[in-house]
Amino acid sequence: MKKITHTYYKFVYLFLLSPMIMAGCGTLNDKRVMARVGDDVILEKEVNDKIPLSQLQKKELTQLIVEKLLEKESKKQGVAISNLLSQNVYQKIKPVHQKDMKKYFEKNKDKFKKMTFKEAHELIKDLIHRERKRDAFAAYYN
Repeated sequence: MKKITHTYYKFVYLFLLSPMIMAGCGTLNDKRVMARVGDDVILEKEVNDKIPLSQLQKKELTQLIVEKLLEKESKKQGVAISNLLSQNVYQKIKPVHQKDMKKYFEKNKDKFKKMTFKEAHELIKDLIHRERKRDAFAAYYN
């Protein structure tokens, strides 16, 4: 009878307190608790380690974060996002010169196996511009 009573009290204790525990503590060591199994917890990190975000999801998440940061900063400075980007990013992108394109072509000849410099000219210009734009954005965000 003692064993039944003890088990009964454990059950009642867990049944009554588990909703309060679940509602009162959503995090453990600054990590989100996804589920509890008895005394063990399953953290969000563990779930994400098992089911990693796809590249597309990571890209979209990054994009949303960037948009939120830009909105916040533009409100803080009292300017439109386009003005903010123009002042802090676009104006800092260096123009692509012929010598930059030739240097890039020589350094990456294996990527342009069947193309001459003249044929790859616009492609190289675009690639260099994108790199510089990415670097300008990264510098601004950091």
